[in-house]
Amino acid sequence: EARIEGLELEAQTGLGDGWSLDLGAAWSQGRADSGDPIDDSTAPGGWVGANYAFARGYLFGRFSARLEKDDPGPTEVERPGFTLLDFGGGWNVTEWLALRVAVRNALDRSYYGTPDESADSSPGRAVTLGLTGRF
Repeated sequence: EARIEGLELEAQTGLGDGWSLDLGAAWSQGRADSGDPIDDSTAPGGWVGANYAFARGYLFGRFSARLEKDDPGPTEVERPGFTLLDFGGGWNVTEWLALRVAVRNALDRSYYGTPDESADSSPGRAVTLGLTGRF
């Protein structure tokens, strides 16, 4: 048997003139009856994001951070903390057609998304461009 405890706080608010803000923090810990850490408890982290919506589209930005994973479970290893910056936006070209772009990991940080022993490093900066249609 094991005990999993955690806390997650999240808040969102409109700032007026199309602006909104969201922020949050999360912490969890899992322990076996013996007191040893179990797998899959994420490192503490938090995020803050800003969004701007206008008549024909939107913009967004998000900064997030994870602290060091210093209590790995039996099939995990310690991992350093990391920070990420994501941003992007969308433009409604017509009522039925929209162009979207997103930049993930804009600072091109190297990090491990999980503390699993076999986890690969992040893929680095990623840019996606999409054209979506509604019909």
